[in-house]
Amino acid sequence: MKDTGETVDETRVYGSETGLEAREAAPSGANGNSPEPVRAVSVPEEPDPIRGGAPVANVETWIVTLFFGVVYGVVGYFLLTDARIVNFDALQRLNEAYMVWWNSPPKLAAIPLDVAPMGSIAFMPLTLIKPLATSLVAIPVISAVAAGFLMATLNSAMRRCDFPALLRYPVLVLFGLNPMFVYYAANGDTTVLGMVLAGLALLSVITWRISTETRHLAVAGLAIGTATMFDYGYGLWALGLALAIMLIGTERESSGERQRSSLIVFLTPVAYALLVWMLLNLVILGDPFEWLTTRVGQIQVNTTGVLQAITATPGSAFGDLAEVVLGVAPLGFAAILFLLLAAFLSRNSLALGLFLLALVAIAVPVGRVLIADQADLMDLSTGLPLALLALAGMIWLYWSEEGWRVAVVVVMLIGLIAAIPLGWNAMQDYQYQNQAEAFTRWVDTGDSQEGTASVGGYTVGIDPEVAMASYIKENLPQESDSILVDENFSYGPMILSGRPKLFFDRADEGELKWEAALDDPYGTVSYMLITYSRGGDQLRKQYPEAISGGELGFTPVFRTDRYVLLEVSETRPPADQVADPGEVIPNRTPTPFTPQRPPDPLDPGSGVAVPGTTQDEAVAPTPAPAQQTGPASPGQSTAPQIEGE
Repeated sequence: MKDTGETVDETRVYGSETGLEAREAAPSGANGNSPEPVRAVSVPEEPDPIRGGAPVANVETWIVTLFFGVVYGVVGYFLLTDARIVNFDALQRLNEAYMVWWNSPPKLAAIPLDVAPMGSIAFMPLTLIKPLATSLVAIPVISAVAAGFLMATLNSAMRRCDFPALLRYPVLVLFGLNPMFVYYAANGDTTVLGMVLAGLALLSVITWRISTETRHLAVAGLAIGTATMFDYGYGLWALGLALAIMLIGTERESSGERQRSSLIVFLTPVAYALLVWMLLNLVILGDPFEWLTTRVGQIQVNTTGVLQAITATPGSAFGDLAEVVLGVAPLGFAAILFLLLAAFLSRNSLALGLFLLALVAIAVPVGRVLIADQADLMDLSTGLPLALLALAGMIWLYWSEEGWRVAVVVVMLIGLIAAIPLGWNAMQDYQYQNQAEAFTRWVDTGDSQEGTASVGGYTVGIDPEVAMASYIKENLPQESDSILVDENFSYGPMILSGRPKLFFDRADEGELKWEAALDDPYGTVSYMLITYSRGGDQLRKQYPEAISGGELGFTPVFRTDRYVLLEVSETRPPADQVADPGEVIPNRTPTPFTPQRPPDPLDPGSGVAVPGTTQDEAVAPTPAPAQQTGPASPGQSTAPQIEGE
């Protein structure tokens, strides 16, 4: 054998022999000389066996996804059609996604950057099908699909941690029966979409802890980074998971380089998500950190917003949080205690990491409330991600603490069972919520909740939106950009009309041109649609007397309980126009403005359109009275009668 200077793999040439034994076992050369020395190489030890197989999307996963997705989808459909309970956050996001495809011109700029955008982007595939969007069926579909995937993720986590099937399925059913989860899995809110990604991140970290396969950290980082685009609070969850990864690396006594590489694998997708988001804010808004200072929620025009005036203190914030956790996630109290005990008694690194993550998750809603000084941000839905985290912690303890399994199972089942009545009571009584009380009334009675009041200043239902959308479609010229709107408030009629190109909004030609039309709408637009149920509509601020008929150049033509449609004069009226004695100048004399409740479908003359009736049946049958030529009698309005009045 010639000396080529190459290293020979001894384990391949001489099997398992190494060192001196290998040289002794080598045959002599043809000339009787000793064989050339072979460099010895140590054989690596066998890796520790991995308990259980890695979770994969098998038949069971798809069955769980399909079963729960269909169940929540059916509940959501009847929530929309029978109960008439619509989540207006979801309604606004649906309208934004719809405008991306069908506005004039269609553009992605229809999705604003003042709230996490993925909630609107998630609706985009569904809004490609117009009837699916304009019928609002897309709203329950999106959350039901997400809920199905979340339940499949939880099932995979339990399989990964050796839960037998006879235990997995009861746990899934009990978690899925939490009334708050049922409501949010059916109402189209983006809360459950964020929970799916958070659940996938938790599953991936647990799987990495068991298998040591680094690829799971990349999945965890990608999942929690994307979840941040649904709710900025998940950005702090990423920090909590990073702490857990560091603690696991310390437990394994790995080198500092190994710990750093694990963190890099996890944090890289998170960092990329944040960098891309800051770049978008820089390019579009001129400030990479604009998203940190803008409003934290969307505008729901079906509520008075009176609770937004309630300020917060640290004591009230933690008190409200305790009430939310007790109602929605009572298992969280036990999970915190068990994780802390496992961390110190068993030196369980991931248990300590999940405990620290729980503290971070608690800090998210508390910090949001205190920074905004707005107590109503401690919404009842903030308990749902905490319920997910509590269940994930107990699943990990079941695998890692074999001597505790009986106690863990008993506590887990008690906590999940207790959440059903406690959650039901919280939905009926807790003041910061989004129509959850109306949901409990519908389940109890089966009656439509259209027009009823719900805790938090909400008026349930969408008849005002349906009526206005029907009038616009059937009575106005279908001309592009003919109706000036503030799309942050009038999104309901826009999506229900299915014709966003009729509306002149900010996404059409930019903020500056929209503001120019707002300052001088005469001859630019033919109509204005103003939302008056909530303060803040920019059209109402600009022309405060227009909705009552008291603004020269604007003629009210139709109104519902939340909106008024005004016809705009072709030319700007003279500012110094004065009425002669006995003369009535239209829109100069205010009209007493007391909108009616949504109409009774059995009373077609009640004044506004309702589902299942034609516009001719729904509009008030009596014609508007002729304009007076003399002074009005006491208590009688001199402004022209408008439809819907």
